[in-house]
Amino acid sequence: KKHQIFKYLGNNKWKHIAGALTNIDVSDRDHVWGVNKQMNIWRWQGAKWEKIDGAAIQVSVGMAGVWVVNKANDIYHRLGTFGDKKGNGAKWAKIDGKLKWVASGHGIIVGVNAADLIYYRLGINPKKPLGTKWVNVPGKLARIDTHLTVAPTPTT
Repeated sequence: KKHQIFKYLGNNKWKHIAGALTNIDVSDRDHVWGVNKQMNIWRWQGAKWEKIDGAAIQVSVGMAGVWVVNKANDIYHRLGTFGDKKGNGAKWAKIDGKLKWVASGHGIIVGVNAADLIYYRLGINPKKPLGTKWVNVPGKLARIDTHLTVAPTPTT
């Protein structure tokens, strides 16, 4: 209710972290990004939160970098974060399409739109961290996540 943040320490022990977030994500390399009720974007620096420019309702951090969606369902990628690099990256690049939820994985971005249709981003790689186009996947989901995923190879 208060959007409190806790870190699991193991052995049924939790540590309260200062701040209040409505959405938070942690990468495989323990990079933590989040957004608050005011749609501010934050990055954890180990002892304090750093405010990042922009506004979002959801954030995902992973090997494909940092991705966010805003209240208009616009999609943005944080340049300079591909490969789950430490740091806050350079600037936001707007991506075509509309999604309500994104997830950054290993060589793949997945997401769902307002109609709960599922998509992945084709062509994500170090030379093209923004990929090339969205590909629809059969089915419907309200939210989606990815972990240790290898991007699909198109057959056509």
